[in-house]
Amino acid sequence: MHRFLNPLLKDVVYKTQHDSAVQNKCLQYLQTLRTFQFDGFHTVFFGETNISEGMMTGEKLPQTSHLKNPVWTLIHAGSSKGWAPWKYRLILRDELPMVYQEDIFQELCASLRMSYGKCIIVVKEKMQTSPLMADHGDISFPDFSLVLDLHNTTHCLQVAKNHGHEVLSLPFYYSYLHPMDTVWSSLKWFIVNHRKQFSLLSLEKTYSYQCIYCSDMIAKGIERITPSKWKALTNRLWRWENHYLDRFSKNPLQQ
Repeated sequence: MHRFLNPLLKDVVYKTQHDSAVQNKCLQYLQTLRTFQFDGFHTVFFGETNISEGMMTGEKLPQTSHLKNPVWTLIHAGSSKGWAPWKYRLILRDELPMVYQEDIFQELCASLRMSYGKCIIVVKEKMQTSPLMADHGDISFPDFSLVLDLHNTTHCLQVAKNHGHEVLSLPFYYSYLHPMDTVWSSLKWFIVNHRKQFSLLSLEKTYSYQCIYCSDMIAKGIERITPSKWKALTNRLWRWENHYLDRFSKNPLQQ
């Protein structure tokens, strides 16, 4: 039986002379996060994940095929109270105009303001080329380009401020402190194990057709991640944040 690794343990940690800068960056993030939280900001974790058509159908294209499976991007947010009270988006990748991206974030910010008041919206920092990566040239990283990239969209950052929110980036090397990774793993595990329940197969004389109710399947998978599961996840995350705050504050590495 396949099992997912605990996201807090799955990352390989490499020790280099750049650990000081990386840890200081994480410490600054945690201190800023706690400042906003103590000022009454509600913490919301925002993220997206890619779901290939092959994952939903269970079919794999031959390696020799020049065709590529279409990829869908799911965009959602959540907090200790559960999923954000906002209709998530399931979008065919690379077909979302910039204007529509900004409209999506505008709608999310308005919904968060109405439900929670002012929020600190935590997003994962984009992977960047750095000396730390250069030290490990044998490691390959996939090319993750965000559909809704808040880092390079000044308008989105202004939209957040207009609604009383702030956007905070979690350093890339501590991305496992973002609970959406665990949530996405749970959702994809549900898809792999239940896709047959959302599939219809039609056999004709010449062709066969498979129909997948992907929207219903994803909605059901999201529904299974209940507010109580979100609460347990964020409580565990809070303890790890306190661990790193205490560790990095008392034992800082020298520059």
